[in-house]
Amino acid sequence: MKNMTYKILYIEDLNPDSIMQELSKEPSFDVVHWKPDTIEDIDTKIADVNAIVMDFRLTEGETKLDGSSYAQAIRTIGSDIHKNLPIVLFSDEDKITDYYKDFTSQDLFDFSIPKDSFRANPEKYNTRILSLLNAYRKIEDDNRDLAKILGVNDVTEIDYRIDFTLMKETYAEDVYPYSRFILQNMIRSIGLLIGEDILSARLGISKDSGNWEDLKAHLEEFKYTGIFSDSYNRWWAKDISNWFNSKSENNSSLRRLAASERCEAIKKITGLSELDPLTQIDERGYKAKSSKFWTICKATHRAIDYSDGFELYLRDLKPWQEPEFISFLGISNGSLMSSVKPADKARIRKIEQSLRS
Repeated sequence: MKNMTYKILYIEDLNPDSIMQELSKEPSFDVVHWKPDTIEDIDTKIADVNAIVMDFRLTEGETKLDGSSYAQAIRTIGSDIHKNLPIVLFSDEDKITDYYKDFTSQDLFDFSIPKDSFRANPEKYNTRILSLLNAYRKIEDDNRDLAKILGVNDVTEIDYRIDFTLMKETYAEDVYPYSRFILQNMIRSIGLLIGEDILSARLGISKDSGNWEDLKAHLEEFKYTGIFSDSYNRWWAKDISNWFNSKSENNSSLRRLAASERCEAIKKITGLSELDPLTQIDERGYKAKSSKFWTICKATHRAIDYSDGFELYLRDLKPWQEPEFISFLGISNGSLMSSVKPADKARIRKIEQSLRS
């Protein structure tokens, strides 16, 4: 996909200078600011823009409307204002929390970014906004050809329910839900695709290994290349497992081997000698039982086996998605502890009792 310039409208009722400066560091962005006065003016302001970045609380204008009111007007199919373009929410941490409490707002924005996080790492978030713009463009340019959009030869390579879902009228008439479905249900979930932390866990190899980058290069053919791959590194989980199973002695399964065994096998397969096995959590008097790692702790990002994790109920899972887990060391995060399944909470109490005795 050729590089192009995208016009970004930043809607903010306060001084926009710091955010404008950081957004403008991305060469592909032409950023303009609008301090909103009336919602009726939004149609003229978005006429020639490619994306909107907006503050959540717009309290200084005459209308006293928040960002979701403007987003709702733009997202409503059939309205005079409707336009197919990404809308990214910027706000302060406490106001972002308000957004998540307001479930009516969650189907309006492609994603949200706390302002402090953006200022701390503008390159990361500019890349994500650019990736979102590129995704919208590719979905439209490829006329919703899912194989092209996901970078696969045939959609039969993925779960058929993804294709069936995206063929529904809701997704055919608007790019936003189509893009959001792929981002939330494939890219930002565990299942068909895995990120680098889980890749490390399943290979049983530390990312601090001297040959870690070489190993990733060895697995390049199994990388996801569809939309959002320019901002999220993902690998096809099934392809990684199949590669190991076909190359290892006796067609061993990754899932059945301890991390040290996986590491030694991969050294033989690849010829890379500077690979170190991951080790079990062993801190503060607690030691995990298994090194047959398959996922990561949601709080610490450390590799764990399912048997050493506690399942989280954060959302209803799609058939192709895997549950998320937290380790015993990660339960100090109260917000995640509240999402641990009841049966696993009982296990946690038993471990706590054993450590106190």
